[in-house]
Amino acid sequence: MDKRNIQLKNVLEKLYAKYNCRELIAPDPLQFLYRYSDPPDMEIAALVAAALAYGRVAQIEKSVTELLKFMGKSPFEFVVKFDKSKANVLKKFKHRFTTGQSIADLLAILKIVLAQYGGIEK
Repeated sequence: MDKRNIQLKNVLEKLYAKYNCRELIAPDPLQFLYRYSDPPDMEIAALVAAALAYGRVAQIEKSVTELLKFMGKSPFEFVVKFDKSKANVLKKFKHRFTTGQSIADLLAILKIVLAQYGGIEK
């Protein structure tokens, strides 16, 4: 690595060390995964937040909070036990043009992925 790249790397590492902390994460949608300590719950929360991370920040936060609250203390368990035939419980959910039906479809597909692979990462 040449001298200029080393200097750039050092500057970027210092910035990363300074700003990479939970206190500064809001309003990034990643803030929602830190509500959970279990990695599978964090993974589901991150996916939900990413799926709704468009539009005004205040609306994103409101919608993600609403959906995660609905999913209860374990988003992973919620998805594993999700029954699409009872998706009407999500019918009132709306985030811009994402409807409760869209979320139900996402959760149904995610349930299949979790059953087959045990997680999203694989």
